[in-house]
Amino acid sequence: MALYSVTASTDLTAKGRRVNSIHVASTGATTVNIREGAVGGTIRYQVVAATGTQQTINFATPAIFPTGAYVELNAGTVAAITLDIV
Repeated sequence: MALYSVTASTDLTAKGRRVNSIHVASTGATTVNIREGAVGGTIRYQVVAATGTQQTINFATPAIFPTGAYVELNAGTVAAITLDIV
């Protein structure tokens, strides 16, 4: 298990293929897309957070990203976007 915390769109494809959780701490109204493999990849999960809130997705079994995960800050501002990747 490793936690990766980012504040902007970030390629995490080399970090692992299984995601245990996604956490978004917003400082402004925020939309974060977790894409398959690249900036143009299929959106697998979307997290929407209101200003000053936190949203978490925990998976009972890890979500599998065959080509890795790409974090896209689609709109808004964040304090952190954290993925637990194994």
